[in-house]
Amino acid sequence: MSRVRKYESPRLEIPGCCVLPPVSQYYWANIEEVQDFATQWMYSYNHDRPNMALGGFTPMQHLAMAA
Repeated sequence: MSRVRKYESPRLEIPGCCVLPPVSQYYWANIEEVQDFATQWMYSYNHDRPNMALGGFTPMQHLAMAA
């Protein structure tokens, strides 16, 4: 269960995984739409978004370099 701190938007936390962006700005008609959004977000996070802690590489680029 996610905790909301003062002045913070509610977020969807996936235990053992990640925290999705604020969910208050989205409307979903059913759970399949939520799952699709989460899947697209996780793909974008791992493949498209550079991470400064990884030297500006995406997590997938970093993983490929380690292999």
